[in-house]
Amino acid sequence: MKKHWAAWGVLAGLYWLLLGLEKALTGGEGALRRWGMRILLALIAGFAPVAISQMESRFAEEEFFVALQALELSLS
Repeated sequence: MKKHWAAWGVLAGLYWLLLGLEKALTGGEGALRRWGMRILLALIAGFAPVAISQMESRFAEEEFFVALQALELSLS
């Protein structure tokens, strides 16, 4: 049970960090760069809860592990 609350604390801290990074990374730059950074931060914010959930369940769902392997192969 302690891991569960710790994971939520890490997620809350990550979102707090992402909000601060959004202001720092998108201030005064071109519109394309601002939107690109916001999209990247949104992807991180969306992936983080899934990753934390999978780590808590020790990657019990085989489909998620296969998707990670497919991503790794596509990047190499």
